[in-house]
Amino acid sequence: MKIKAPAISLGRYVGLLVAAWTGLIILSLAVNLYQESQTNLEIARAAARSHCDQIILYRQWNALHNGVYVQVDNNTPPNPYLSSVPERDLRTPSGRGLTLVNPAYMTRQLYELALQQNKMEGRIVSLKSLRPENTPDLWETKALKALGQGAPEFSAVEHMPDQDYLRLIQPLVAEKACMECHAAQGYKVGDIRGGISVLVPLKPLRAASRQQVFIIYLSHGLLWLLGLGGIGLASARLGKSLAQERRTEIDLQEVNQTLGSLIKAAPLAIVALDAQGCVHLWNPAAEGIFGWRASEVMGQPPPFLPEDPPLEFLELYSRGLQGEPVNGEIELRHRNGMIMDISFSMSPLHDPQDGISGVMVVLEDITEHRRAEQELFKANEKLKIWILEFGRRNRDITLLNEMGDLLQACQTIEEAYAGMGQYAPQMFPEESGALFVFKEGKNVLEAVAHWGKSPSGAQAFSPDECWALRMGQEHLVNDPPSGLVCGHLAGSVSTGYMCVPLIAHGDNLGLLLLLKNPQETSTEETLSDSKKRLATTAAKQIALSLANLNLRNSLLQQAIHDSLTGLFNRRYMEEMLEREIMRVQRKEAPLGIIMLDLDHFKHFNDTFGHEAGDTLLRELSTFMRANIRREDIACRYGGEEFILIMPEASLETTRQRAEKLRQGVERLQVDYQGQFLGKITVSLGVAVYPNHGDDGESLIRAADAALYQAKTGGRNRVVTAAEAG
Repeated sequence: MKIKAPAISLGRYVGLLVAAWTGLIILSLAVNLYQESQTNLEIARAAARSHCDQIILYRQWNALHNGVYVQVDNNTPPNPYLSSVPERDLRTPSGRGLTLVNPAYMTRQLYELALQQNKMEGRIVSLKSLRPENTPDLWETKALKALGQGAPEFSAVEHMPDQDYLRLIQPLVAEKACMECHAAQGYKVGDIRGGISVLVPLKPLRAASRQQVFIIYLSHGLLWLLGLGGIGLASARLGKSLAQERRTEIDLQEVNQTLGSLIKAAPLAIVALDAQGCVHLWNPAAEGIFGWRASEVMGQPPPFLPEDPPLEFLELYSRGLQGEPVNGEIELRHRNGMIMDISFSMSPLHDPQDGISGVMVVLEDITEHRRAEQELFKANEKLKIWILEFGRRNRDITLLNEMGDLLQACQTIEEAYAGMGQYAPQMFPEESGALFVFKEGKNVLEAVAHWGKSPSGAQAFSPDECWALRMGQEHLVNDPPSGLVCGHLAGSVSTGYMCVPLIAHGDNLGLLLLLKNPQETSTEETLSDSKKRLATTAAKQIALSLANLNLRNSLLQQAIHDSLTGLFNRRYMEEMLEREIMRVQRKEAPLGIIMLDLDHFKHFNDTFGHEAGDTLLRELSTFMRANIRREDIACRYGGEEFILIMPEASLETTRQRAEKLRQGVERLQVDYQGQFLGKITVSLGVAVYPNHGDDGESLIRAADAALYQAKTGGRNRVVTAAEAG
């Protein structure tokens, strides 16, 4: 008599279990696909945010400099929206046309360039746009309103004819530097005046994750099949308990055949090892991953293990034999010797007596996945380096600008040297260095500024001792023992160094020396490219500033000195007289002036010629410079008249100085072309502030009146304003 299993109840139970299992697999599949989709969206958002941050950083840099000037060409014509700016267009001395590029114009050009190169699309939009092209579409209008209500950003996926895009917009906040162009639109600092709208195509991201999606589908399908197999096996066992032993064996064979088919069709390598660690199952996927056929490995230890398997794997294998499921990652070898990264999951195999007969190992080749992770890590590290380098360059540019502003404000060479000494350690904190300039009137360079810890060699040397000065270009030595070391550093340098000549307008003004500190130097480390660029740029700026300062000082000296005598001219005298009067007023001190006139100067000119008269004036000027106090100011007033300003000198002191000058001039012997010009005398008028006048003009009138009295009184004498009055 055959015993039939209760098919209806068993079938219903199996159907419900299959439905529940299928629903669970579908739910897991949906969750994994959703997570993968969200990961793609998050990557797109991160890329869009990074892009917005870069654009905002570029705009802030441009705004901090009130715009930048670039050369006008077909791609960069003058901005019509800046036509009201007086200095929108400039022309350099060499004839190059420059136009002002504000943050908005720069951003627009960046996006146009990105579009030409098939990169990320974007633009600036505003509800109060100046340009029609910046008018927002419906989505951007909705996003801008949300930003205006306080949202930090706005993003959404939009379906377009060619593909899906992630659209993201971040606010543009009105800053103080923006007011120059946008105050007329009613914006105030802190207002949201628009946004940066970015479109990130999702097609590349989805294409990149297609393999992962395929693995998700495949793993869930395999898991679903394995689950169905398990359900079938369980139902078969229930049926076997109600059927004959023969039917039980047949059903078991069918299940084994099904499981074997699944193992053969599985995309993951499935390997079974017995208790001695020898292979007794090796599916086709294992052949594809490791390269050995099943016939070559059956009954042998796994060939993918090295001769001395890692202790970690042996420990995991031992735990698997003890019935503990284990998983992890390990490096295994291919038949061709290539090392692969493998992810594995190990489960125990049980015998009919429920003992452990071996382990089942499911292996997946994750070499490409690991390589992708490493590439992503490298890219991330490179991005960090770029960001740090950008920060350093921004700092270097700021320091160069600050140093340039300081040097432009300097009035003397000494102030410029002090300014360079202040900024050089900030620009080169990891290096030592020195600044050398040519000593006035000599073909020798001397140090005017030092910084850092390393010695800078000779403090004074000739230009022939430096290769940079001899070649007229930078000279870099990375390894002094094997390099061409400059003579001024010979024997005193053990680290890499760089000499940069200070050249401006074709003139060599000096030298910038940069040395690596010993503690910062290794056998493979030299001056970085960024430091070399910074040193070259700093040298050019220093040279130009020194040249401008020398030129300005030269022009100033020409403007305040008399070309014939070398004394200060009348204009400078009048300026200094008023300044000194104000100074002695504050100190409640006197001030004396002496007006001096050569006696019978016309007679000298008529007798010996005008060149002899010029010689006489020069000799008298030299005599005056040698016989006055350091604080006194000697000036040529005009013709043969001279004025001497004596700060804080009383009437008595001033008269004594005038008498001393008169006597000294009387003893002068002036030789012109081998002929003595005869006896020389001067008449002098003395006046003192505040006794004879309370300002420069009245004081000069008083001294002039005293001089006139000396002339009419017989010449060659000193008369004070009190005596003349």
